Amino acid sequence: MKVLSGVLVLADGLVRAARKAEDGLTLQEAAGRLGMHPEAVLHVARTGLLPGRREGRGWRFTMSEVESFDAEHVTGARMAALLGTSPRSAIAGLVRLCAWVVAGPPACRQAIFRRTDAERAACLTTRVA
Repeated sequence: MKVLSGVLVLADGLVRAARKAEDGLTLQEAAGRLGMHPEAVLHVARTGLLPGRREGRGWRFTMSEVESFDAEHVTGARMAALLGTSPRSAIAGLVRLCAWVVAGPPACRQAIFRRTDAERAACLTTRVA
């Protein structure tokens, strides 16, 4: 037990917190951070778009891998919210403007785009409207 500036810190708690951070995020935690369905996260992990590692029956992802994936990719549903339209209309419009789906149906229900392509196509969509 150590006291640091009047705050009681148990060394055991610090070790557990550090170990949890090293273990990474579970599939459900990563899905929550990405705003995606866990099955879609599983699909992109299996295809290698989101680096992760198998641990027994589950998957683990580092925070940096999740943040990197989020910076490089966006779902059709998220683009639909930004465009103020339905996911089906947003996806069709993005594909029509050459933003190709990098992961999605039929393997998983969420369409996932490269963020740069989707944002470029979305700019074209808003200029046309």
